[in-house]
Amino acid sequence: MEIEVHSEYLRVLIAQLRTKVEPVPSSPSYLITEPWVGYRFNPVRVTRA
Repeated sequence: MEIEVHSEYLRVLIAQLRTKVEPVPSSPSYLITEPWVGYRFNPVRVTRA
């Protein structure tokens, strides 16, 4: 039971974070969900001309 509560809490926090950092929160490009693993941050590489 306690693990389920914590995982739901994490989902809510990730959703809130996505609304702040993702251009389109429903189609994340920075905070990626890895099935059976967790979440992964996918940084954007900035190249200078």
